[in-house]
Amino acid sequence: MHELSLCKSIVDTVLEQMKKHDLPRGSLLSTKINVGAMRQIVSEQMQFAYGVLTKNTIAAGSELDITVLPVIIKCNACGWKGQTDTIMAYCPECFSIDVIMLQGKELTLEKLEVR
Repeated sequence: MHELSLCKSIVDTVLEQMKKHDLPRGSLLSTKINVGAMRQIVSEQMQFAYGVLTKNTIAAGSELDITVLPVIIKCNACGWKGQTDTIMAYCPECFSIDVIMLQGKELTLEKLEVR
């Protein structure tokens, strides 16, 4: 369950930001993150880990809102650029493996929603 270790980093950052901005317990409504599809997270496991890791902290009771970003590649051989549904990175136009991934590996804290 790699979701737990990924979520630990997120929760550490959230708690750090809440303390930095002197936000009281209960003021955090949600934590919004972007996760690239290549990370292959299971949203339910990530949300469960978030609940466990925020329990008894100033972030307790907040929700984790996850946006999964699709894999986007660009082919260096033919110039095709677009979304691919496979974790095997090859060009669907010319089948070249000379591609670069433009999106799909992210794990970013997008925003904290507070009241």
